[in-house]
Amino acid sequence: MAFPHNHPSWFCFFFLVLLSFTQLVYSVSLVNRAAIHHNISSTSSPCRPDQSLALLQFKSSFSIEYYHVSKLGSWKANTDCCTSWEGVSCDHFGYVIGLDASESELVGNIDSNNSLFNLHHLQNVNLAYNDFNFSSIPASFARLNRSLTHLNLSSSTMSGEIPLVISQLTNLISLDLSHLGLVVKSPNTSLRTLISNFSTLVELHLDHFMSDGYTSATSAHEWLSVIASAELHHLQVLTLSGCDLGGSIGTSLLNLSSLSHLDLSHNEITYFPQQMFHLPNLKVLDLSYNFNLIGSLPEFLPGTALQQLFLTYTNYTGRIPHSIGNLKQLTNFQVGNCGFFGPLPHSLGDLEQLAFLDLSWNNFEGEVPSSFSNFSRLEELDMFFNGFVGPLPSLKASCMTIAQIRLSFNEFSGPIPSSYANLPKLTHLHLSNNQLNGTIPPSLFTLPSLQEMYLDQNNFIGILDDEAFPNSISSPLTRLDLSYNLLEGSIPKFISKFTSLEYLDLSSNNFHGAVDPRMFTSLKNLSVIHLSDNIMLLIDTSDLVITIPSLFEFAASSCNLSAVPRFLRYQPQLNSLNLSDNQIQGKMPDWLWTNLESVDLFNNSLVGFEDPFSNHSSSSLEILDLSSNHFEGSLPIFPSSLETLDLSSNHFEGSPPNFPKGMDTISLSKNKFTWSYSFNNL
Repeated sequence: MAFPHNHPSWFCFFFLVLLSFTQLVYSVSLVNRAAIHHNISSTSSPCRPDQSLALLQFKSSFSIEYYHVSKLGSWKANTDCCTSWEGVSCDHFGYVIGLDASESELVGNIDSNNSLFNLHHLQNVNLAYNDFNFSSIPASFARLNRSLTHLNLSSSTMSGEIPLVISQLTNLISLDLSHLGLVVKSPNTSLRTLISNFSTLVELHLDHFMSDGYTSATSAHEWLSVIASAELHHLQVLTLSGCDLGGSIGTSLLNLSSLSHLDLSHNEITYFPQQMFHLPNLKVLDLSYNFNLIGSLPEFLPGTALQQLFLTYTNYTGRIPHSIGNLKQLTNFQVGNCGFFGPLPHSLGDLEQLAFLDLSWNNFEGEVPSSFSNFSRLEELDMFFNGFVGPLPSLKASCMTIAQIRLSFNEFSGPIPSSYANLPKLTHLHLSNNQLNGTIPPSLFTLPSLQEMYLDQNNFIGILDDEAFPNSISSPLTRLDLSYNLLEGSIPKFISKFTSLEYLDLSSNNFHGAVDPRMFTSLKNLSVIHLSDNIMLLIDTSDLVITIPSLFEFAASSCNLSAVPRFLRYQPQLNSLNLSDNQIQGKMPDWLWTNLESVDLFNNSLVGFEDPFSNHSSSSLEILDLSSNHFEGSLPIFPSSLETLDLSSNHFEGSPPNFPKGMDTISLSKNKFTWSYSFNNL
């Protein structure tokens, strides 16, 4: 059929028909391809016999120390490796494409003949946290060059140089060779050769690499220049922690515009360019534990991508810039143990995404900005060892996420904010060594998650009222320190409800009244009790046969005691006893020789020993202070375990005996000895 050339309508009609037919064919093709894809994805083949055999041979090449926790414990013959073997994943044809044998208790050498390298479809291999007996990285990994995209050998006890045939794994997306102690002899040769073909690499982890096998710091500039010049255009994560990198960081990494995570911690870097903070995609920057790193924070531009910034244990100094408020996505800001000073900018409190804030061990001063009450996602607040004054930072009533508040060693004053007593996830509250006052909110003791509460070295007053503690509530507290305050009244009985308590310090207060040791018998984990410097306490000294199962240390100095509390002799774990500065009379009980390692009875009124010459061969006593008492007569034979002995300011007489040869310190001054003794015996 011929179409007249002078009829454009015929031509348009023909073109439209042809186009419609083409679209129909293409649509049918898409439907067929989708159907084929659906059939492939909805039917999975069982593990191929050669694949399961290779895995079983891989398993048998190692010893497994703790079989019950190893992932390979589920690898059993006559079961499908694709569906029932932990750490194994397969494609739809029954080929193994993923092997996660990390933390599987594998012990033994891995060499180039290992059956692992017969799994030619492997894409993801994770052998981290095993023990490969310091064997070298097998060059046979290069046999997986067509398929392998993820390789993780970190912390698997390997050694030597990395084989440069690894560079043949040109499809790698992630490579982790951290914590292997591997050696790169020359960054400009071996390191450059290693990474030169990794054009698809997104993550590179080389933590604890060494450049030459020695501990001397190598040039950070050289390493980073090599990495930056390798044209790793897709590299997002670079970690070089603990690589003994020293000196100045150049600006070469500015070429890695995709970089989002940079970890240079635990090195010996001395300078880091401020421009690096402005890498367009940088979200995580870790420079911590570079003790000689000098610098200051830059002015942060609006839209800066940083989410986590770690400068802990560096020499960064200066003020926190007001432009910190531009880091709207910042969740983690840790600058502890640096040299920052001055007041905090109000804008810091505007970082509403902040979860972790560490400003500890700096020279900050002034009051905490009221904007801190904006925090609603905060989990940890560390500001101890600074010069902050004024009230404690207030927290938003909706801040239900906070777990740790550590504000000790400042000059905060005033009461504890009421919001602190309504934090359901709070586990650590450290407010010691401030100038806080007022009463302690009773509801602090009923917080459902609180494990540690340090309120010592403040000016808290009042009575800890038993009636304020509901009978139905228990507490997870493990450590409670209320020492060096102005608290009064009797020691509250609600302490007996702290069944997880391990450490209790109520010393240096104005507590008074009778203390019945039976209140502690339900506290199975209690190992330390300090009651010293409460001169009006009356501690029961009758012969109570009770046991506080874990009691390790007991201190009741300056408590006006007239006798050693007898219940102490029944404590099987008791190791250290301090009853100094009391009015204990009579003789030193004989059980003190055998049960304890440290006994302090300084400044009492003891006159002798109950059983001074018994056999002390089983004694573990190492430290004994009997100074400033009224002992008289001859000295006893002391246990051979003694290392420190103070008998000064007594009325001992005669010639001193042969002291144990292992003793480090002996004080015998202000007695009535006749010095015929030879100190060559010491």
